[in-house]
Amino acid sequence: MRKSFSRHRALLALALTIIGVVGLVAIFATNLSALPEFSVRYNQNCQLCHHSPNGGGMRSLYGAQFFSYMDIPWKPESDLANLEKKVQPQINKNFQVGFDFRSIYYSTRGDYHDQYGNNYVSEGDNSFISMQGDLYLAFIPSEKLLLYLDKGLRGNFEAFALFQGLPGHFFMRAGHFVPGYGWRFAEHKAFVRDSLGFGLGGAEDGIEAGHYDMNGEFSMAITNGRPASIIDSDKAKALTLRTAGRIALGNLKLSVGGSYRYAEYGGELRNDSVLTRYAGVFGGVNLGRFTYLGEGDFIIRQDKGFVATQKLLVKLRPGWDLDFMYDYYDPDIDVQTGYVYRTRLANHFYLTGYLELIPSIEWNSIQGQEFGIGELQLHSWF
Repeated sequence: MRKSFSRHRALLALALTIIGVVGLVAIFATNLSALPEFSVRYNQNCQLCHHSPNGGGMRSLYGAQFFSYMDIPWKPESDLANLEKKVQPQINKNFQVGFDFRSIYYSTRGDYHDQYGNNYVSEGDNSFISMQGDLYLAFIPSEKLLLYLDKGLRGNFEAFALFQGLPGHFFMRAGHFVPGYGWRFAEHKAFVRDSLGFGLGGAEDGIEAGHYDMNGEFSMAITNGRPASIIDSDKAKALTLRTAGRIALGNLKLSVGGSYRYAEYGGELRNDSVLTRYAGVFGGVNLGRFTYLGEGDFIIRQDKGFVATQKLLVKLRPGWDLDFMYDYYDPDIDVQTGYVYRTRLANHFYLTGYLELIPSIEWNSIQGQEFGIGELQLHSWF
């Protein structure tokens, strides 16, 4: 079937993203006088805790020491001087180390097979997976230059030279990195990561420049547009833009932004299949214990698709967050069938400043077939 039904569903998901951000402001502002979730919760730029301008990856000294041990754990540290002696990721003034490790055990309930009869999920499937094993090295030859290496599992890596602290809070980097686009969710199955190509193996070769301060940020990247290729041989490039702003209205913290990507594949644009465009909005709201994040993106190739991720976190106590997540993806909004969605409920237990336990359950629906996944994830970092 063609037209309207699926298109309306995509527009509804986009509207929920916008309403989730703007609507909460309208509701709460009348009562006020005046990970991305941490950026939204504390109304700060991601680079406060990470070396990468767009967040993710290696933590800065503030993120690895103060934030990891004195803010998020079940029993936060109270002695900063003693903490600085115990936890010292910066070996000397020119060299810092770090890591991220994630291991998962999962089990399934239900079945899923494609139109050709291939079984992708079977009742009782279960496995251990080493999902992440990233070793970070940062060489700091001067205050304005940082050489960054992130070596992960299965050939996944980032390596770039970052020029920071430039006049006007500008930065520039060159190398192999994930360009800034939307929210960089830590959840590896978030649809806006997987469907847009910014998940595992999503780093590209190129350059990126931008500006960031307490109130917002902007970045523009020109890359090869082909993450898996060492050399770009198709005579075309990708342009990725991201901008975001932050404001506070009393106790209410608001983040709003937009992203755009234009990627050509091939020396000549003969048809829409060699041209990909993404355009979307993202935002977040925090009020006390509650933090909401949302992102919605249109994907324009030969067909017009839409993807959205919504996330609500509730801080039940220090070291314990409850996480509700909803993902939606439709590869062609002009066709009634083909859309998929996922709902997820997770608990984040920050046992110490370097150890997190994440039990979760999720329900998936793909082309009318439904199956569930139970998961236990161990996350350690430094």
